[in-house]
Amino acid sequence: MNPEAEPVAAAKPRSTSWRRARSTLSPEQLSRQGSITHLAFSLLGDRDAAVVFLNTHHATLGARPLDLAGESARGYAAVQSEVQRLAVGTRENDA
Repeated sequence: MNPEAEPVAAAKPRSTSWRRARSTLSPEQLSRQGSITHLAFSLLGDRDAAVVFLNTHHATLGARPLDLAGESARGYAAVQSEVQRLAVGTRENDA
């Protein structure tokens, strides 16, 4: 080994900042949120409108629909009914 050679820098520890944080939602909550999102995208016909609906406080439901749907089966049913009602209104306006 050459004593005059520069020492090799220690390897930098790998950063894990790129990894996504673990969700605090249960698998059931995630499933309900995924299902209601799929339903809203399918029935409302406009992805942007569905995103706005799901992420904005809804006075009739008393909460943000995405949160409410994830909380319980009852909350999911309430949001499902509202999505279906809005979808019927959308179809009537298109006719």
